[in-house]
Amino acid sequence: MVYMDKNRSLDISVAVLVFPFVSPSVFAFAEKLALVMSSVTTQTVLISGGIPADIAWPETVQVYDIGLRLHHVKERYPVWFSSLVWLGKVLVAQVLLARALFQLRREIDVVVCSLGCYYQFPVLMSKLLGKILLCASMGLDSLGTKLNYGDVLATLISGMARFNLALSDGVLVESLRLGAHADLASSRHKLQNGALFLEDLESFSAQIPIQKRGPVIGYVGRLVAEKGALEFAQAIPLALGQRPDLRFLIIGTGRLDDALEEFMSGQSWRNRVTWLKWVDHDRIPDYLNQLSLVVIPSYSEGLPNLALEAMGCGTPVLATPVGGIPDVVIDGETGFLLEGNSPDVIAQAIIRAVSEPDLGIIARQAREVIERKYTFDAASRRYQAILHSLSERL
Repeated sequence: MVYMDKNRSLDISVAVLVFPFVSPSVFAFAEKLALVMSSVTTQTVLISGGIPADIAWPETVQVYDIGLRLHHVKERYPVWFSSLVWLGKVLVAQVLLARALFQLRREIDVVVCSLGCYYQFPVLMSKLLGKILLCASMGLDSLGTKLNYGDVLATLISGMARFNLALSDGVLVESLRLGAHADLASSRHKLQNGALFLEDLESFSAQIPIQKRGPVIGYVGRLVAEKGALEFAQAIPLALGQRPDLRFLIIGTGRLDDALEEFMSGQSWRNRVTWLKWVDHDRIPDYLNQLSLVVIPSYSEGLPNLALEAMGCGTPVLATPVGGIPDVVIDGETGFLLEGNSPDVIAQAIIRAVSEPDLGIIARQAREVIERKYTFDAASRRYQAILHSLSERL
């Protein structure tokens, strides 16, 4: 696919910063962001460390590797020592990102910090150099930290995020609804709709009509507290009590692996559940085309890529109305909304959704939303407008 339309180019050079976490998944958002930026600017520089070699960047994206990436804390022992090394790398990475900006100061006009709160030194460098600064945020860093690590660390993360946003000239969010989150509230006047796109409308399409799929309910994503993964699992036997013909597919792994395994172990309904801890992303459309419903029971979200992918495949989504989900999921029209995250509520909503006589119409209307609003071309127009408004300051 070709992701460029230089007829729309603005005479602006952009640097996209990606904090060098070890997981390749951190580049999923940044890759899309850089591709969109490169379609509407004269030059885009992506600055990070440990950049995956399998990403095919267009010629207009210059890649700058700082030569450092972090590690998973649990990969090294003892954990306390590994944690100290990790924190040291965070500081060094910030210094290296800031140094890269200084070295490229004559080549760039706009600095964009990709998702995350670890950009204090680069943010300061951007302001000292007089560059336009955009921070991409979901406003969820501190909330996820609180659920997984407690209030003390969440308070620190919140302070780091607010520091970045306070100095930014604009805040890219996947939905303007995210302004309701505490860390984004004070920057609400800076919010810009920076929703991206479904990368492959041809692959993420309805290969199997919804009417020909079995009654399979899916959860796809990290198994962590904020995603409501355990609540989904606890809803399975409740739903099977009303619809014994249902089957369930879980794709993902995470901090709740042991809790999920313990909950399902030895249960009479365990054979109704398939759990795949890892699936190559290229195969996700195949699995989505086997499902009658995807459940996203999250406590917090931006605009989950899974929702776009499922809707592109004509697979209705059942989700909590958090973050940008209500932008795409309208109850009874393009999907279904949960009234809460409890297992009982999830189970009842699953039964309601799979019993919907107009499920085929809902699946088609979901696909139409993606085709209108979440294509690459639509994202390019959004970012062109954002950068055009900022370019008047240059």
